[in-house]
Amino acid sequence: MAPSSKKPKKNALENLIAGGCAGLVESSICYPFDTIKTRMQLNRKTTSSLGPGPLDLAKQIIEKEGFLSLYKG
Repeated sequence: MAPSSKKPKKNALENLIAGGCAGLVESSICYPFDTIKTRMQLNRKTTSSLGPGPLDLAKQIIEKEGFLSLYKG
């Protein structure tokens, strides 16, 4: 008989926690970029100029509204 390779069983709770942590990290990193993108799109619709770039806009948002405003949408 050939030796059987035993794979460790995957724990559902471990997978749930790992997926939750991955989602939390992803959303906390990507959400500010989405906020900046949305504001740039709105700025482009209301004015004819291109407006500030993404880094300048992020700086303006943080200075005027605070850091957490990047997460309010």
